[in-house]
Amino acid sequence: MRAMVLAAGLGQRMRPLTSQTAKPLLTLRGRSLLDHALDRLGDAGVTQAVVNAHWKAEKLVAAMAGRTAPRVRVQLEPELLETGGGVARALPQLGADPFYVVNGDAYWLDGATPALTRLARAFNPETMDALLLLVRTTQVDGSVGRGDFLMDGWGRLQR
Repeated sequence: MRAMVLAAGLGQRMRPLTSQTAKPLLTLRGRSLLDHALDRLGDAGVTQAVVNAHWKAEKLVAAMAGRTAPRVRVQLEPELLETGGGVARALPQLGADPFYVVNGDAYWLDGATPALTRLARAFNPETMDALLLLVRTTQVDGSVGRGDFLMDGWGRLQR
């Protein structure tokens, strides 16, 4: 199993914490947010991950140099490609099989069954091109922006 970890953002909303480092390298409970995400991916069976990097990319490269599980390939992005562009550029490394895409600056707490396990179980490649795992902003602690998606009462998403 493979994964794409989005880590190329500028981290502007977290300034001044991200003035000298990439946002996914900020630490929580003694480890970087990126390491937490990669650990969860490894627990879900991911053996290879592509991590894109732009802002303070050299620090991200250094942080990933010793990572062995999952094995990480850092994809440098001299120009921001946004989410779709970063994933599209990584497709040759990700292969034709389904893969995870996670944010490198996200931290989540799993329940009895890990979120990525539930996501994989719910995905049906015969009827789906993609499956999103979302959290209602009302269930998120801390500062939350407007979000990228809106969900109606029927669970339908709008961007």
